[in-house]
Amino acid sequence: MTTQDFLQIALFFALLIGLTPVLGNFMSKVFAGEKHFMLPLFGWLEKLTYKFIDVKPYEETNWKSYTYVLLMLNMIFVKYSVYE
Repeated sequence: MTTQDFLQIALFFALLIGLTPVLGNFMSKVFAGEKHFMLPLFGWLEKLTYKFIDVKPYEETNWKSYTYVLLMLNMIFVKYSVYE
């Protein structure tokens, strides 16, 4: 490996470590349902998508509905997968 390769790896890890607090803070706000900087840009799209697919974002999912959705998605993927 050359010096340039080592510098590129070091730069990658420096950026990764430097961006960890910023991305962690953003993800924390998203998962907690708090306001974040992307909400004004894409909040309307999220609400529209939830309405279209009938998702209630503040309602917990029980194991029966989760299993049903999981099985339906697996059947769809098997149907459209290429096994030929």
